[in-house]
Amino acid sequence: MKIQFLGTPDDEPYLFHLSDALGKYKHDASANLRKMEYISEIVTLYKSQGVTHIITTQEHLISKLCSTASSSEQKLNNYAGSLIHHDSGIIFLFINPLKQCVTIPYGKFLLTRYVAKITNPSIYLNVPKFSWHLMESPAEYNSLLSLLNHKDAIATAVDIETRKDLSISSVSYTVILISPDNKLSLITKVMPLPYGLDLEDYELRFYYLKEFNNTAIPKIFQNGKYDCAYFQYYNVPVRSYLWDTQILATSAYCELPKDLAMIGAFYIKDYLFWKNEGDSGNLMDLYYYNALDTYGTAVAFLQWMKDFALPSNKDTYAVNNYLLTFPTIHPNFLMESTGLAANIDILNEVLAEKEAVKQQALENIRASLGEPNYNPASPVQTKAILNCLGCKDLKKADEKSLNRAAFRHPFNHYIIHLIIEYRKAAKLISTYLNPEKLFKDRFLYSLTPVTDTGRNRSGEHAFWTGQNIQNIPRAGGIKRYLGTYPGFKLYESDFAQAESRDTAYITGDTVLIDAVESDKDFHKHNASMFFGVPYDDVDKELRQLGKPVNHGANYLMSNDTLIDSMGLPNVFKAADRLGLPKTFTALNITKHLLSLFAKTYKVVSSDYPKYIQHEVRNRGRLTNPYGFTRICFGDPIKSRQYLRALVAFLPQGTNAQALNKAVVRVFYDIWKQGDNSDNLLIHAQIHDSLLYSLREGHEYLQDQIELLMYESSKVNVTDISGITRQLHVPVDKAKPGFQWADSKD
Repeated sequence: MKIQFLGTPDDEPYLFHLSDALGKYKHDASANLRKMEYISEIVTLYKSQGVTHIITTQEHLISKLCSTASSSEQKLNNYAGSLIHHDSGIIFLFINPLKQCVTIPYGKFLLTRYVAKITNPSIYLNVPKFSWHLMESPAEYNSLLSLLNHKDAIATAVDIETRKDLSISSVSYTVILISPDNKLSLITKVMPLPYGLDLEDYELRFYYLKEFNNTAIPKIFQNGKYDCAYFQYYNVPVRSYLWDTQILATSAYCELPKDLAMIGAFYIKDYLFWKNEGDSGNLMDLYYYNALDTYGTAVAFLQWMKDFALPSNKDTYAVNNYLLTFPTIHPNFLMESTGLAANIDILNEVLAEKEAVKQQALENIRASLGEPNYNPASPVQTKAILNCLGCKDLKKADEKSLNRAAFRHPFNHYIIHLIIEYRKAAKLISTYLNPEKLFKDRFLYSLTPVTDTGRNRSGEHAFWTGQNIQNIPRAGGIKRYLGTYPGFKLYESDFAQAESRDTAYITGDTVLIDAVESDKDFHKHNASMFFGVPYDDVDKELRQLGKPVNHGANYLMSNDTLIDSMGLPNVFKAADRLGLPKTFTALNITKHLLSLFAKTYKVVSSDYPKYIQHEVRNRGRLTNPYGFTRICFGDPIKSRQYLRALVAFLPQGTNAQALNKAVVRVFYDIWKQGDNSDNLLIHAQIHDSLLYSLREGHEYLQDQIELLMYESSKVNVTDISGITRQLHVPVDKAKPGFQWADSKD
């Protein structure tokens, strides 16, 4: 084997990383950082030198080696990990710019994985080459049905392509078969659903889709809740949805991207980027793309099993992570399908209020500035205003910069307050008060457990509607129009001080443990300790001032971030309450506030970060009390930002697992029992809480739900000193209401 690297001058300082990835083959490799225009030139030159493999970061070579039906630009960040077998016999491998070994925590890990396609191909499965077939007759439909029921079939990957009108354009199945003599077969078939079929043909094809989906064979998806939403909408629901490559990828390496292109590059040896192939406008290209999706999903599934699930694999963390995470998929799908009711009358009331606020703010700003065409939403125009107000040092015109500028002069405060007011109203209108984002008077969303901590990530629903349910502000009136359905009342049961309790028990800081377990109000207690005021003398303002200090300091918040979190007026209020010198700047004040936390909770502020650094340096991973493991690619000693993320991981991950476990138990132990599915609606997980509705007359289920939440929070925690305690998090009793704004104190 002889390897040639074709790079760019930008790669030169980082060549040693490629040398490390090549391992024993580095002595058989050489580098050329000169741009080479033509493949014929490259082949002629290096073939004569006996080169067998070329590794390259030269982006312009992609279009010369890879044909595509897409008009999209062929970018290196898409094609990294792609392996191309050229007719000359030379194998080309595209990789990311070598600088990413330094700039991205997992960059060097990906480089090593991709280069192994050349240097250590035995770590990859040998799989059948991709081929596919378009089904357009009953005989072909029955052939797939027989395959799905075949005794050698172990699983099938499934994927749909959809249109904006919520119709399905095609469905692909890749059936995985393993014969008694261990021969692997991958058979891919696509059911096209083009516009223009007669009704009888549509009905026949959907009849067979229902038959396919109802087979007992385990189904594999990539982000399968999307596909399942459409299958459910067309009454062809899926049975035996057991595997999801997005969750598998998260379970293995939660810090890596989880899109199918990245998963394909990582888990498929002969990978070639295909994710733009369906955008040409040609139906056959779309069907081909659909087929590649299920083939790629199937191969990635098999490779993951080889990497992590074989009996010989002693490190079972990824399997354990999957068993912790995937059970949330089915209740999450139920919550996504349930959504929240949107009261259109109230929505229009709130919309009118915000439009009035927006318009009045705009008129006042323009009149004050004497600029009738000023647009407060324009960063360029607003930055010019900041310059005129004497704030040239502020480089941006975002809300954080505006808040800082506002505090510098009373006139600044007046103008900038109006700009912020305008922007907030405009944001609420465009994001949450757009009736077009509703689905049949329902507010829908997605909930997917693919974050670094195991928490659900929320976003738009599969039907191109809705919004992130977890970021809806309590202020602004949005929760006034969102509520439950007729005959039900809405509840939001909340874990009490969950992350502070998790932090206390994980760190073993006995001062914090005593604080969270005390009968006293936690935030008043903190304010008392931080500000040196007797507990009974802590007023509402002082209590509120102490909250961001505690939350931020738990996770090593910087002085600047605390300023932005508290807001400058509150920073100086805190200084006044503390009697700090009038000469203190905002940075002096926040530094002092954080030092108060450090003096109060010494283990959390000092010993815990050192423990994280030690664990990651020595083990390369962190595991929360529920057993979810995060493989860590960054260096928490060199990177303060990465250290903050890891410090947050254990308490946030513990809280996430408690809530995930609670949701799964509520789903299986209550919702699925008897007629409870008629009397209980599970809506969403919202950070530390569970949002649900009970049919009137079935309020007794609240106690059962909150008991399951409490029981799910019970876990043995071994702190950083090796002492084991049982953690349990109380649940604040929810207040019922018809609208979301009424359901929580």
